[in-house]
Amino acid sequence: MQNQGKSHNHTTRLFFPRALMHINSFLIILAVFLVLTHCKRSQETIQVMNPEGLTTQQIRDSIQSLADIMDSNLPTNDTIVDRCAKSAMALAIITDDPEIRSRALLLLGNRFLKKHPDTSYLIYLQALTIADSFDLTNLKSTCYYNLGSILLKAFDTKQAIIFLDSAITIGLRSNKMKNVINGLNLLGTIHEDLGNLSRAKELFDSSFFLAQSTNNYHSMGVALNNLASFADSPDSIISLHKKALTYLELCPGAIHEMGITYSNLGCSFTDPDSNIYYCKKAIMIGETYSFPLITISANNNLAYGYLYKEDLKRSEDCLLQNAIPLAKKINNIDWLATLYDSYADILAAKGDYRKAFQFMKESLYAREEANLQLAREQNRLLLSILEMKRKESLIQSQKAEINHQSYQLNLIRLWSVITILFLLSIIFLLLWLFQRNRMKYQREQIQSAKRIIEIEENEKGKTARELHDITGHLVMSIASRIEEIEIPDLKIKGEIKSTLNELSQSIRKISHRMNKAMMEHYSFDELVIGLCEDMQKLSGIIFQVEISRKELGLPEEMVLHTYRIIQELIINAGKHAPGSHVKIGIVRRAKKIRITYEDNGPGFDPTEEAKRGIGILNIRERVKLMQGEARLESMPTRGTTWEIVLPVQEIQITKTNSD
Repeated sequence: MQNQGKSHNHTTRLFFPRALMHINSFLIILAVFLVLTHCKRSQETIQVMNPEGLTTQQIRDSIQSLADIMDSNLPTNDTIVDRCAKSAMALAIITDDPEIRSRALLLLGNRFLKKHPDTSYLIYLQALTIADSFDLTNLKSTCYYNLGSILLKAFDTKQAIIFLDSAITIGLRSNKMKNVINGLNLLGTIHEDLGNLSRAKELFDSSFFLAQSTNNYHSMGVALNNLASFADSPDSIISLHKKALTYLELCPGAIHEMGITYSNLGCSFTDPDSNIYYCKKAIMIGETYSFPLITISANNNLAYGYLYKEDLKRSEDCLLQNAIPLAKKINNIDWLATLYDSYADILAAKGDYRKAFQFMKESLYAREEANLQLAREQNRLLLSILEMKRKESLIQSQKAEINHQSYQLNLIRLWSVITILFLLSIIFLLLWLFQRNRMKYQREQIQSAKRIIEIEENEKGKTARELHDITGHLVMSIASRIEEIEIPDLKIKGEIKSTLNELSQSIRKISHRMNKAMMEHYSFDELVIGLCEDMQKLSGIIFQVEISRKELGLPEEMVLHTYRIIQELIINAGKHAPGSHVKIGIVRRAKKIRITYEDNGPGFDPTEEAKRGIGILNIRERVKLMQGEARLESMPTRGTTWEIVLPVQEIQITKTNSD
């Protein structure tokens, strides 16, 4: 295997005054006291082994058995972990064997690692002191690795790299391959965070090949998951995650890593169905084995899967019913900030921009609080480590420098946070102003179009009344003149009267359909069909009208606008496509009305739409007013088609707001 990490001719060690070696027993007893005070009683117990009559080798075997039990239950069962740690310390107290004591302290440190890393750091240091004093090479590798992982949490990256390099070097020398593999993975993570991607990939590759050579399936799966972040295509990422799963499934204690892998795998798919499938598997693992962070992460990814499928209800439920309550329950403010941001995306997709902006603000506040909380935890851990180092004789001369560096680091973080928050505030303010101005402009456009259409309707009503009145007088005058004229053929005279009467009725119907008040006496179907019949008589156009059998149930204002749109379509057909064949379809589906128009007339060039008069402009203005969409397709000699979609619910909301 190439590139197994940095090679050192020496290892980094911690030296303590010899006096400390004489109080090892006291520290071990103190460690047992810490265990007994931090552990709760439980019905599920592991019996403490009876030390009477056990040889040193039997005690070592018992410690190793306890270590194996702890490894398989560490992510899932704190009670069993507590009992294992107490059993190990009880065995260590009755023997003077330094290897047994050092191993027991390592198990005790593992017990506190999740919630009290500062306590674990002190215990690991004591284990390293024993291992270093008696040259227990295989245990020193484990101690250095554990200490390096805690230092990394404290953002002491430089010292963490030194400890991890020492763990790898000693592990190779003592054939402790597990520590070498874990050290390579953790070093790869550090270099990836520092932006040294090529070095990080080399370390992950080395970790995988070394794990493969030792048949360490758990570490192989972890390494492949890390390598997935360097894949150059989604298919490669998915392939690496799936391959990692095949290895992790062979390890009984890898259920936590499997849950993380399922969540990452679901997030890697662009296909929503695959995303949903793997996220649900991750959620099942998280809920079954009480991994709240996996459950939260998978629900967040699942919400986006449903969002891409436009299933906003389920997407919203993933966050409001599952992820957000769980994040609040475990008080994970960092995840809560992410979930608020995700929910803002869902609200934006629903069109509720005001509420989306509120949740974006909540996300920003939560993120700020999470950063402060993380900084406090890191500072607490770092201060604990610094306090321990302060008491060591080897770093007394470096105390002032360390405190100064710590102060400078905190000051830089503080100003960085202030700068970032200031920049984010400016960005959000600019975005808010831009969005507000755009919405204001859209409202003004809609109101302007509405006023123009109202003026047009008033003019049409006035014209309709005048047309009705004038037509009545003219018809009566013409009829009386016909009666006065002597026409020998009474049949011709009757036909003239009949034609005059039909003309009068047609003009009367036209005036009624132009008048908004008179339109209320007709159903929507009657208005459209009557309009087509009149135009068919005047222009010879053959109309084929299909109206949904289901009741359209349109609001009053929408009936008027929809009818005017169809009226403009039919009038345009009469002007530009006389004698043609016209198909008109009106269908309601859910909360949308779909209008289709098609003729086989001469067509026109859509780029010259402005030269066709105001008919097309009227159609587009009314569609815009109703917040709908209109698509026009035409070509010379190829006819003309329209597809218009009008939302029913939105127009009701618009009307209510205007009132």
